[in-house]
Amino acid sequence: MDKYLLKFITIFNFWQTGVCFLNKIQQKECLVTSRGLDGFGHQLEAKISCVIADILSSRIRYIHSPFVSMAHVDLMDEDFPSMVENFTNMGYGSNRIDESGPQYTLNITDSRWVKLADSGTAICSNNIVNVVDNCWEFIYFHPRVSRLDESKHEIRRRYFSSPKPDPKFVPERFNVVIHIRRGDAGPRRLPLGYIFRPHKFIDLTTFPSPR
Repeated sequence: MDKYLLKFITIFNFWQTGVCFLNKIQQKECLVTSRGLDGFGHQLEAKISCVIADILSSRIRYIHSPFVSMAHVDLMDEDFPSMVENFTNMGYGSNRIDESGPQYTLNITDSRWVKLADSGTAICSNNIVNVVDNCWEFIYFHPRVSRLDESKHEIRRRYFSSPKPDPKFVPERFNVVIHIRRGDAGPRRLPLGYIFRPHKFIDLTTFPSPR
């Protein structure tokens, strides 16, 4: 094959790929963000679900709303929302709803809007952000629930875009991670300092090695 013709085909394929990518971005005009009033776990999972909706849908684009307020947090922990915002960094790579980002019109709507937007039955605009609590109804049901694995690299990319402590995992050994429920609702409410008392930790070094 003539080398000039081959060069032309290569350039054309590159151009075509770029056009397809730009068209895909332009088609993602259904903007969604997640805002909630519950605790940290609820709000974080909700934001992650809308990031995943962006990944799995050809029409939905995630716009990040920073953590502002949070339930089940001691009054003395008023900086906690900004701490978890910087730690989780779920807004990495996305436009944001704050003073530093583009100015959007916000439309408070129901979470069911996400499915309507994906199907093309919702009216969308690239300057209107639809505010939902979460995108769970969209991602956790068939057929998208079977595609959740497609989102793991993007979620990890966002999470590790900000500094994280060394988990001190030991290679080639069983590493046990303990999730401590804070007991922060109603009469069971505990201060943050309670779970950080040294005697509350389990000494796993005394456990026999698994066989």
